[in-house]
Amino acid sequence: VTNITHQSATVTIDVNPGNDSTSLSFTYATDSAFTNSQTAAVNPNPVSGGVVTTATVDLTGLAPSTRYYYRITGINQSGTTVSNVGMFDTLAPPVVAPSAFVSVPTNLTAYSATLNGAVQAGNATANVSFLYGTDPDFKTNTVTAAATPFSLSGNTKTNVSVNISFP
Repeated sequence: VTNITHQSATVTIDVNPGNDSTSLSFTYATDSAFTNSQTAAVNPNPVSGGVVTTATVDLTGLAPSTRYYYRITGINQSGTTVSNVGMFDTLAPPVVAPSAFVSVPTNLTAYSATLNGAVQAGNATANVSFLYGTDPDFKTNTVTAAATPFSLSGNTKTNVSVNISFP
């Protein structure tokens, strides 16, 4: 198995068609019993001849940090052969910069407010804080307040907020 990423892999298979046109099928799953298996196209398919032929399977849409099991089946006039089970692990998703999104403040009063936003942690752990104050450049009269939740991981967009008050 080569070219493994967090969402794809290439499986290379050596097949001896036994001097007969042989149809190939490729099955893969996240459990070794192949309970919820999927199939993928094998190239070339069918294969023929009396020598070992190399076939490939390009898998896409895989889940990150997941073990996959696979097997290939060859069928020709002589019968059906199922390979041993192979396995590989996809990589963790790449770490990227976190993304922050500002939302409209709520619960506004003369002396308090709730600051709202959303954050994607970038496939790592990110600590989230709000900066607020009267200076639009955040150089003076600026306060930093920890968001709720404060620590995020993964890359799912998560709503965050902080209640603030001022004299």
